[in-house]
Amino acid sequence: MLIPLLIKPHLNQEFIICGAQLAFQFVVLLGLDIDSYKTQLNYLGHLMTVSLIGALLLIPAILLNHFINSPYFFLSYFMLVVGFMLAEHMRRVKLLKLPKLLTVAWVLYRLIALCVILYQSL
Repeated sequence: MLIPLLIKPHLNQEFIICGAQLAFQFVVLLGLDIDSYKTQLNYLGHLMTVSLIGALLLIPAILLNHFINSPYFFLSYFMLVVGFMLAEHMRRVKLLKLPKLLTVAWVLYRLIALCVILYQSL
């Protein structure tokens, strides 16, 4: 799939990335002075749901890996999934009436994680 373009991911690495994102976003929530514990938990639940949706949307790419041998197809598909996840995150932040800075932090974390993954491949 994307292996020719990126390093081969490990399952432990994926768990660390997801867990660290929850911690990162929680720190951002605390910095925004959102005092309601219920609101914080609700947001983190939405965050996990967006991540689950993204994971489920990537399953067809795993299945297609046996039939399609173009890393650029998979990169395009991956970018579509990420775009959908971003739009869904923005929608949910708006629905919860939370600051848009949470979406900025979400994107920032994803970019940091990408930089770390790319740095490891050097």
